[in-house]
Amino acid sequence: MLIAAPQTPPAAEPLEINDHDLDRALLAGLHCMANITNPDDRHIPYFECFVLGRPTMLFNSQLSVGNVTGRCLYAMLKAEAELGIEVDPVVIARYRQVLIDSYSVVRAIPANPNYPGGPYQTCWIFNDGAGLRGLMALINYRDDALAREILDDTVTNYKLYWQDQGYSWEAFRAHFNLTGGGYGGANPWPGAGIINARRSYFRIEPWLKYHLVEGAPAAFALASSLGNIMLSYNFPASGALVGYDHMFEPVAEMNNMALLATITNNAAMMNRVRARYDNGVRAVISAETGWVPERLSSQSDVGEINNSGEVIETALKLGDWGWPQYYEDAERYTRAHLLPAQLLDISFILPSTENPPSDGLRMVRERVQGAYGFPAPYGHISTRNPYFDGGFFMDIVAGGVATVAEVRRHCTRYSNGAHTVNLLFDYQNEHIAVSSPYPDGGPLVVTLFSPGTLRVRLASWLDREQLRVQSQGAALAFTTDEHYLTIANPPLFEPIEIHYPLAVRRTTEVLNGRELTYHWRGDSIAAMTQMGTSLPFFPEYDPFNYWLDTLGPDRLMLRDALDGAPAPDPGAVLMAENLAPAVNRRDEPAGALAFNGMNSALVYSSPYFPRDACSFMAWVRVEGADAKAEGPRHLFSAWAAAHDDPLRVTVEGNQIYAAVEAGQVHATRAAPLPPGPWFHVAVVKEGAALILYLNGEPAAAGDIPTGAESAATNFALGFLPEGAGSGHFHGALDDCTLHARALTADEVLKMYRASAVTAARDWVSYR
Repeated sequence: MLIAAPQTPPAAEPLEINDHDLDRALLAGLHCMANITNPDDRHIPYFECFVLGRPTMLFNSQLSVGNVTGRCLYAMLKAEAELGIEVDPVVIARYRQVLIDSYSVVRAIPANPNYPGGPYQTCWIFNDGAGLRGLMALINYRDDALAREILDDTVTNYKLYWQDQGYSWEAFRAHFNLTGGGYGGANPWPGAGIINARRSYFRIEPWLKYHLVEGAPAAFALASSLGNIMLSYNFPASGALVGYDHMFEPVAEMNNMALLATITNNAAMMNRVRARYDNGVRAVISAETGWVPERLSSQSDVGEINNSGEVIETALKLGDWGWPQYYEDAERYTRAHLLPAQLLDISFILPSTENPPSDGLRMVRERVQGAYGFPAPYGHISTRNPYFDGGFFMDIVAGGVATVAEVRRHCTRYSNGAHTVNLLFDYQNEHIAVSSPYPDGGPLVVTLFSPGTLRVRLASWLDREQLRVQSQGAALAFTTDEHYLTIANPPLFEPIEIHYPLAVRRTTEVLNGRELTYHWRGDSIAAMTQMGTSLPFFPEYDPFNYWLDTLGPDRLMLRDALDGAPAPDPGAVLMAENLAPAVNRRDEPAGALAFNGMNSALVYSSPYFPRDACSFMAWVRVEGADAKAEGPRHLFSAWAAAHDDPLRVTVEGNQIYAAVEAGQVHATRAAPLPPGPWFHVAVVKEGAALILYLNGEPAAAGDIPTGAESAATNFALGFLPEGAGSGHFHGALDDCTLHARALTADEVLKMYRASAVTAARDWVSYR
């Protein structure tokens, strides 16, 4: 029995995504969190949202209150402070009330209702870290006295009834007569022993930040005690991950330990964090994009944006410590995964019905716009061992937004009279304004409002030879070291332009046994393997489009002055035979190249020939134009086989025309050769149009087929590159270019005029 080979699904149109605008991401996340509470149940937030099929938001008896409420408060107030805006006070008040009410059972762990409308009664210990985050945010950003009182009581209760009892959750539960469960939704509470402290990482950050803001030594002692236990048991010197499945645990633990190491200036601890990042985490995530699997055991492409956020925040802390190379990870992971994975394009989600039976079915797609969930590296829907399809969980929304705010906070730093630009996002504060080279590839523009040295991080992919710095049209002196460009005396209140070209590159990696290919522009993804997903973030990787991108924005394939010999830049000569120097149009010896009409041949190599758009230009002198018996003579051709020539320019007698051969010849009408020994020819192919220009003006046009396939790669001057010796051009050529795009009529005229009056050695400066 023959089994058909699996067919690769056709490439899907990518969703509208954001890969560069931090403020847009924060505002979209705030929109989502502000709208996912249930007005029919005390504005308790939903936990789950599924957008495929019938869009639905759902209450969760374990996670809706403590987990979602605390984390959303933390994320909203952090984003508010970073953006310098005010979140709707009504929204904050609703979340605050739910969080405060959840501590009515015990001032240590937020309690959940067991059902919608039910009383707060059940404590799940995995919610306490999120609850602490919410309390800390209310204290830090709202100076909330009641939140401070609850957090103080929480610290006291943790010390007396958990830490002092040998880190026994059983003793803690018994003292407060709590019901609930352990980690991962298990029913029993964990018992006594250090094992419980080893899994308490999510409490470290809020306790540390409470100490930093309020000077709370008891909270600091709790955090330090847990950190030292985790360092001893969970962070081997090798960095290896042992005993983890849900990947949020090792990456969040790593991020919390990095914060503790920073605050305590503990180099040994930070080196253990770095070892986990480099050797443990990198082994199981996408080192290219920062995608992190939701669970290791699933061998699935399902990720979790919370996980990626913890990795990004750790990279920022490692960069702060003095290892700037980790800032590059943070920026690349933010552009390649964190920002694109946000649900901005809701066009694929069905609208909710009017007057639904419950609020969880009301205007779901509009309310959850800006959410985060369980993305694959390539899109919202995994095609390897999928689950949670279309799932966007609200604690993950909060985690993603909090990380975006942290990224924004790290964009620049002003310290000790020096400005440092670490991340190339658009950013502005009272000291500096940064206009990023993303997404369009323009210059990096920095304007300083406070005096001081300017340092700009240099990406590893940057071609430093192309760095140029100027202000008000004048060059500025700069120096570079391993990681930074430095301008010692930058001007104030004047834009500083830094030519920072986004390198086009291609990388591959294997995830879950499948190879992914990425097409990069700097640290942003232009295209990647879609793996057949129905909701991709990026266009399907195409080697042809990648090649086009390597040509730069001008799409210049060939530029050859032909000054007595071929010397293309760019371009590569494949064959050059029976050519001779010639006097050019300015009577300069060896300023052009002569073709003898019999066996002269000049072929340039190329991996591809442009499919739908290209432009050829050259200066031409024709010999023997009246000898019609000579037949057609080809100035330019990309002929690959019979009936396959995607562009040809031909002189026949005293006429000239352009053609495309695709099954049959499609040509412009023939135009008479211009008077004079030299004339300028340009041919522009775009879609169904082929236009011939002579001396900068349109001279003839023709219709050509669109979408015609061609095997052409190399191209030639003076004959057919794969031809059998016929059609050799007799005359001379000078100043030849080939673009893999369609030049406009204005560009053709401008280039003609510039090259007609410019010295031959300067002909390249057409534009």
